[in-house]
Amino acid sequence: MHWVSWEKMCKTRKEGGLGFRDIGEFNQALLAKQAWRLLTKPDSLLTRVYKARYFKQKDFMNAVVGSRPSFAWRSIIHGRDLLEKGIMKNIGNGQSTSVWNDKWIFDKAPRRPFNKQSLFDLELMVSNLITHQGSWDHALLSELFFPPDVVRIMSYPPNIGLEHSYIWAYNRNGCYTVKSGNWLISHLQQQPPPPTHEQVTRCLKKKIWDLKTLPKIKMFLWRALSGVLVVSTCLQAHGMHTNLMCSLCQTNIESISHVLFCCWPAREVWENANIYMPPHGFTDSITDNIGFMLKLMSNVGVPLPLRMAIPWILWGIWKHRNETLYAGGRCGGAWLVRDAQGDVLFHAREMFLPASNRIAAELRGILWVLQSLRDLHLDNIEVWSDCGAAIEAIIDSSNWPRYSTYLDKIHRIISSFSRVIFMASSSKANLIAREIALSVTRDGRTRSYLSRGGPVWLSSRIEEEKRR
Repeated sequence: MHWVSWEKMCKTRKEGGLGFRDIGEFNQALLAKQAWRLLTKPDSLLTRVYKARYFKQKDFMNAVVGSRPSFAWRSIIHGRDLLEKGIMKNIGNGQSTSVWNDKWIFDKAPRRPFNKQSLFDLELMVSNLITHQGSWDHALLSELFFPPDVVRIMSYPPNIGLEHSYIWAYNRNGCYTVKSGNWLISHLQQQPPPPTHEQVTRCLKKKIWDLKTLPKIKMFLWRALSGVLVVSTCLQAHGMHTNLMCSLCQTNIESISHVLFCCWPAREVWENANIYMPPHGFTDSITDNIGFMLKLMSNVGVPLPLRMAIPWILWGIWKHRNETLYAGGRCGGAWLVRDAQGDVLFHAREMFLPASNRIAAELRGILWVLQSLRDLHLDNIEVWSDCGAAIEAIIDSSNWPRYSTYLDKIHRIISSFSRVIFMASSSKANLIAREIALSVTRDGRTRSYLSRGGPVWLSSRIEEEKRR
């Protein structure tokens, strides 16, 4: 007698399984490793042999099985099917990357940016979005894409001196591994919960007070149904003259239903939450939309954690909207230069736009540090950072293709110094620089500066750190 299905045992222990590997899935993940080598090492003997036989006039990603293929080639194509689901283009000069046909931004999965306009040029290349100075054309980005995609694109710095490269989106260094490929297969096969057909039998507001959730969430849902959330249509209804267009997408009137269900950020959340949507989509009626969600919550066929999460998802969408509009997206960077005795010679602070992740932010900061020290004519330097992955990426750049744009610029500027050493340090080794950087986000100090010595407001702590 079989008590537990093989599929359940192949789930991880965190998901209630035993962590066994499905042989078929694991085999495809192994084959994808071979496909990755053909993609990233075009000069290898293996790649040249297969190219001469199967894709002489094409690139590997567009190759077909062909006539009379070998078993090995069929197997590699099977592995490439998995690879296609997780790779994206790492922007260099953008000349060979199509804006609308290639996957070049990451948003929980590699994808193309969503077009903001109804008419657009299918032949548009990413290089057309880059200025002659090698930076993004922000005005053109805002014209073509929704604000969230503009932020994502701005976090990927272009490099007009590099061709594009492929990176694996599900590993922090951008290289494909069998483990990450096997994880992606399992993740893609997860099925959404069953649909609900239960009818709403009681008043929506009464059902809200019966929900097993925090009082603030109940009050928020009650305010949403009562039409007393601060959005443009509600403000106008109360006699205030305001712009009715949504501040996030700039394409529709900002109503409560639009913000929570139909706006670009909300739509993205619901599509990725594994929750069934109404058959004809969400409507302009906040009553219909919340009523559908409450009906979904009362369906015992939907897993309890998912039902309990629905009010929190609505609350999270509203909170994220307010933080985006009123908190301001920024991050701070700072550095100190000390001599051999530990005395501070210079320090600086800079405000940056958010990066795609911690490593990208650290590499961008290190590039800024090197540029500043070069301008100060400091020739013999040691650069210490508490981000060990960033230091590893600089030292062994070939294994970190995801960050090739930053790494190429860093290695170019290194040549202007007589001696540069990169060292990883603990997070407690340079608390002064961390404190200065935090002043950007914590205290709203957005002005950038470069100064001799250390900051006066941290003078006592600088002396303490010097004696360590």
